[in-house]
Amino acid sequence: MGDEVKQDAVVLILNKDSILQAIHTAQANLNHLLSGQQAPNGNTDNLKVSATQQLEVISRARTSEENARKEFEYWSNEVSRLLFSIRTPTISVTERDKLSAERENAELMRVGAQIKLEDSSLERFQAERRLTSIKNIEQTEYSLAQDPEYWKQQLQILQQALQHTEIISDTAGRVTQVLVSVGSLINPNQPIMDIVPLSKDSYPITVSANAEDITKFHIGQQVSFRSELETVPATITSIIPLGSSVQLLIDPDFIPEFAPVDGEVIVEIKP
Repeated sequence: MGDEVKQDAVVLILNKDSILQAIHTAQANLNHLLSGQQAPNGNTDNLKVSATQQLEVISRARTSEENARKEFEYWSNEVSRLLFSIRTPTISVTERDKLSAERENAELMRVGAQIKLEDSSLERFQAERRLTSIKNIEQTEYSLAQDPEYWKQQLQILQQALQHTEIISDTAGRVTQVLVSVGSLINPNQPIMDIVPLSKDSYPITVSANAEDITKFHIGQQVSFRSELETVPATITSIIPLGSSVQLLIDPDFIPEFAPVDGEVIVEIKP
């Protein structure tokens, strides 16, 4: 941050390895088809693994569903049996209270079994839908993999992508903020850095400043830069925080004789 870049300079290089590998795969598949052979579908193995996983989920869900159904039926019968016993006119009050408590417990168990049954049915349904989707994707990808025009289009797209692995600055300026790091995944139209354009009269100068002092500066502000040699009235055109200091780009009223690294420079903010 704070570095100066020239117009048309390379400011970011994207990793080409994955694109080159994809070009190699696309060209190999196209060559297979043009020679009368079938093109391998590289994603088939992954899809088969996914399909196998969903079949396992379906199998487990069906077992859980069947067990939950049996449990639900058992407790439903228990509730009916206990309710019938409670209504028997010859039982004592104590026995009726005991049966009522057992019926309430059986009702809770029946509700719990019903929830298990519904959860297992939902899990099976969702897994079956995912399996259907995987099979459809597999069929679609296989059809595309056997179409030479598909691979020709892929090669064109990849070749274009290969030409855009170097990001060029469209203006000369000073980097005020880097928005990505090494290894980041970058999407189309995503900002990667902020660059403040430099005019031919812009002059960089770095001064010590704490967080409170930095808030006193703003773009367009009239200031004076004073050294042992001279005082230079100027206008701030850019502010770049640099930890315990701040770099200011200024348009001075005249070109200063002092260099920003020579001696002490005092910033005077004009009222």
